[in-house]
Amino acid sequence: FFQDIFSLSGDYNRIGSYWDKKNLNEIDLVAINDLEKIIVMAEIKLNKERINMRILKEKSKHLLASFPNYKPRWLALGLEDIPSYLLKKKRKGVRANTVRHVYCLNIFL
Repeated sequence: FFQDIFSLSGDYNRIGSYWDKKNLNEIDLVAINDLEKIIVMAEIKLNKERINMRILKEKSKHLLASFPNYKPRWLALGLEDIPSYLLKKKRKGVRANTVRHVYCLNIFL
């Protein structure tokens, strides 16, 4: 769901998930804006209070090494964030029920 929302925002040209080659570190959402050199990494859980941001930052070190000049942002996303993200999209003119086919790029390194 959040991958679709980030894709529809038009702010990111690469969106997907990430896991390292050893399958030890998985990041639920990675959104990259290559033009502005921004990388967003998010952990997604039903209850975002269970997300440990320190662990997310630790898991993202290998990924960030491939994007040395990018400004990182880390997010904890949960069910309670859905209404605010839908409102943002509504203000941008995107209706929640217009999501049809969104092609997401999985980021492998």
